Amino acid sequence: MSLSKLADRYCPAICRPVLNRVQQSPIGKRIASGTFWSVLGNGLGRCLTFVAMVLVARILGREAFGDFGLVRATAAMFVTFSSFGMGLTAMKYISELLRSDKERVGRIIGLNYLLSFVVSLVIAVVFYLCVPRICEVTLKAPRIVDEMRWGALLLFLMTFMSTQFGIMSGFQDFKGQASVILIIGVMAIPVYWIGAKLGGLHGAVLALAGITLANVIINSSFIFRNVKSHGLRYSFFDAYKELPILWKFSLPTVMCGTIAAGGVWICQMIQRSQPNGAGELGNYYALMTFYAMAAFLPGIVNNIMLPMASETQGRHNISQLRKIIVVQLGLNVLAALVLLLPIMFFPQQIMRNCFGGDFVVSNEVIFLFGIYCLFAVLAGTIYTITASMGFAWLNFITIVAGAVAMLGVAYWSISSWGSFGLFLAMFTEILVRIVVFVIYVLFFSGQFVSKLQKIAV
Repeated sequence: MSLSKLADRYCPAICRPVLNRVQQSPIGKRIASGTFWSVLGNGLGRCLTFVAMVLVARILGREAFGDFGLVRATAAMFVTFSSFGMGLTAMKYISELLRSDKERVGRIIGLNYLLSFVVSLVIAVVFYLCVPRICEVTLKAPRIVDEMRWGALLLFLMTFMSTQFGIMSGFQDFKGQASVILIIGVMAIPVYWIGAKLGGLHGAVLALAGITLANVIINSSFIFRNVKSHGLRYSFFDAYKELPILWKFSLPTVMCGTIAAGGVWICQMIQRSQPNGAGELGNYYALMTFYAMAAFLPGIVNNIMLPMASETQGRHNISQLRKIIVVQLGLNVLAALVLLLPIMFFPQQIMRNCFGGDFVVSNEVIFLFGIYCLFAVLAGTIYTITASMGFAWLNFITIVAGAVAMLGVAYWSISSWGSFGLFLAMFTEILVRIVVFVIYVLFFSGQFVSKLQKIAV
């Protein structure tokens, strides 16, 4: 039985008018279907991953969990460059061209795979060779050299995972994405528990690499299925024809990701170099685990809306684009607010019950963390909307301004205020991005204003 028939059969009478309106709207049906599968997979998957992280934190303790988070964050920071923005590029262009130019879609998929492999391999090798210096000089943590070296393999695998996620989003295969996330979530709990229990920090890092490898393998099978079902073929030898996309969209995208992730990583390094820095980072990564939960619904909405908005742009349907933007903004802010309320009202109880008595964070830090999360969700929504409209360089300008402001605040605040200073710097980055975006739109971009005016009519 189809999802539409199930909804029609079991929908309560009070919700029947809303259901009828959704079923009569092509946009509404697609949003509802995509949201259902994404919420099912991402919701359960994120919950299972959250449980896995709680187990790892309890087994490792606050300082070792901080080191584990640092290995993961360092690999993720380099991934933003090694992926070269190809995930978001694939998401935009595959969804935009799937129904009009199948040959280009095949070339774009081929370009994604080739570029991801070559760039990630080079960066992984360089990262592996630089690990001793990074740990001894930058992090002042020579004891985690071996774990950080495994981060090179993690970097390589995470690059492919990021690219594959963008390809699947471009196909709008939300059911497939939900299946992958759910499978990985089920695998994560026993794998992380065994790794951390038997091997401590080293075992937890190996478990992370194993889970990422499984994710890449499963993604590959789903992408192959989509390629066949749409009558496409992988095109590697002609992929060079799509190189102009790199300048137009991928380059500013990768620069955005590198600068944003690099700025946060530098802030974490400043925190790690402070007295009790590992413990403070443990608290930070514990809170960011809650952020991952709070951001999962907005992430789902953005993942659904961006390819739909790109497709709508390709068809020049301004009316539908307006509806997509309004729904995206409203759903994201509401979802983040609802999911953040528990940690805002019962911070200490939740931290102790989830992660253990070692994880103690002040109420002031929790409050600033909540404000940061709300603004981060808003900024992320603006980013995806402007990306779908083709204004990648506008995103680059806002992120550069935000990163400069963040590092300036971090330089003097983290040494004085610890975790509070770290979140203050990150909040400053988000706030500056939003302010610069508004200033740019109002005073410097007639093209953007013109487009927004058409949408607002």
